[in-house]
Amino acid sequence: MKKLKPVKVTSNVARYRIKEMASIDTAFVEALDWSADVPWLVIDFKAQALRPGKMPRLDISRKYNLMLGCIEGKVLKVPAPCPEAGITARPPKSKAEVKKVLRAAFLQYVKSLGKRLGPAFEKNYRQFENSMVKSAEALVILKDGKPCGLFAFVPHTDVYGRKFCHITWHNFFSPLTPGQRRSAQRQAVLWLKKNAKQRLSVALDLYLKEYYEFFAGLGFSVSSLWVERRA
Repeated sequence: MKKLKPVKVTSNVARYRIKEMASIDTAFVEALDWSADVPWLVIDFKAQALRPGKMPRLDISRKYNLMLGCIEGKVLKVPAPCPEAGITARPPKSKAEVKKVLRAAFLQYVKSLGKRLGPAFEKNYRQFENSMVKSAEALVILKDGKPCGLFAFVPHTDVYGRKFCHITWHNFFSPLTPGQRRSAQRQAVLWLKKNAKQRLSVALDLYLKEYYEFFAGLGFSVSSLWVERRA
């Protein structure tokens, strides 16, 4: 097989492009030039729709952490109307509030997922907290008037020059009933639809079925696989 050449290599990412995701397995990953000091390997391919109930199954060793790079489809599908169930949403009162709610979301995420989180997770959180929050658009989700979740996006231009509103947080950190979760998600999607001026993008941990199903239901497609060494 002809050796694949990278699209671009930086200090943070080694990026390749192939025809389809189905070609990727452990042997494929390990045959690519990916320096040990470069945190991420990114493999782009033709976008394919996320299918509800059909999370991709890739034959890739668990020594790697995997994330799906996803983009909004032709139409953002808004969840069906439902009762508010005690859930409301509003823009943050200040950047300080964004950081406070972000911290609560981060701590809950670490507590619930522990070792399943990849090495870069805390670094990405710190980057958002310290610099990206300045340019972020955010929505605070409230349960009975108290913060219980955060949605946020930042402007992003990818290596191909495409402009996106990249969703950095879409998390709840307080227990919600199924009805409350549906209400929160619908309010968040309506906010995204109104405020995002570019196509949406998001990175999804491959082991988090709940988030996969949410974005599959919105009509997102996967267009890249992000691979991180766990050690």
